Amino acid sequence: MQRLIVTGPNGAGKSYLAAQLATAREVPVISFDAMKLTTNWKQRSRDEINAELRRIVQTDRWVLEGGPSLLP
Repeated sequence: MQRLIVTGPNGAGKSYLAAQLATAREVPVISFDAMKLTTNWKQRSRDEINAELRRIVQTDRWVLEGGPSLLP
């Protein structure tokens, strides 16, 4: 099992660090922003976000990166 969450404020380098760590461990990077947003920056429903997050965290290998945000 290889799981890691990289979080922090905007512009802190989360995406860069997550990519470096994922490459070193050969695990996928999951963007929490991509999970939360659809096209044109519209936010998915809380139920959609939670379902996708549950699906991802049940897998054994990932680096999840994202910062704090408001949910509907």
